[in-house]
Amino acid sequence: MPLDPFQELLMSELAEMKKDIKDVRVTDIPMLKTEIAGFHEKMGSLKKQQAWSTRLYTILGGAIAVAIAKFTGHN
Repeated sequence: MPLDPFQELLMSELAEMKKDIKDVRVTDIPMLKTEIAGFHEKMGSLKKQQAWSTRLYTILGGAIAVAIAKFTGHN
């Protein structure tokens, strides 16, 4: 049974859509997962850097406060 032009167009569009969906499943989704994992890794290292800088600022601030208290005679 020959297909009319509308059916041929519909079948070709469905085949193209099936190929596009397969491409998304095979390439885009795994790449997205890799990018998300990389983002989480970067966020983890950023949190570590932030924790160290917070500690450093706290120590420096405390040292400055102690030094000012000593110089001004406050005990």
